[in-house]
Amino acid sequence: MIDAAPSFFPVLWKMVRPFLTQRTVDKVEIFGKDGWKQTLLRIVDAAILPVHYGGDMVGPGNDPRCRNKINYGGRFEEGAESASSVFGEDGAVQRSIGPRDRWELPVEVASAGSWLSWRFQTASGDLAFGLVMKESPEKTLVPLRRFEACCYVPHEGSWQCEEPGTWLTAQAEVDKERTRYKNT
Repeated sequence: MIDAAPSFFPVLWKMVRPFLTQRTVDKVEIFGKDGWKQTLLRIVDAAILPVHYGGDMVGPGNDPRCRNKINYGGRFEEGAESASSVFGEDGAVQRSIGPRDRWELPVEVASAGSWLSWRFQTASGDLAFGLVMKESPEKTLVPLRRFEACCYVPHEGSWQCEEPGTWLTAQAEVDKERTRYKNT
């Protein structure tokens, strides 16, 4: 259901429609400014639909949009992103990894029971990360896993090493740009 479609939408729909199956086309209903509320009420019970969308439910203080139940989005607080960023931390190291390149950081662990912890963030794009033992690469402790959008929030974790040795934090850049990391 597409409601309040802009004036250019019919042109866009004519270009896209030939690529869709008839089964998909039958599922799409397009409305202008009117008529969509009645269709929505056939799908959703009026008791759980906010008044703003044609239902009967109101929020605290007679809020017709029920903002207490529906998140309408909005702006992030100033400084929310940079407050936890690795890019501003002392002791963090910056490393450039090309698209589809692989980079490994060897970390020596002197005694069993030691904790290996990491914290990383990219300037943009995604990153894959894993943890293996250098002496026996088949011993994968943290399998290589893709972390999407780690440019917004740093990824951190830790592992207690059962034996001493050299551990490799394997990082493969899935997209591009700079990575900043901190091993402790």
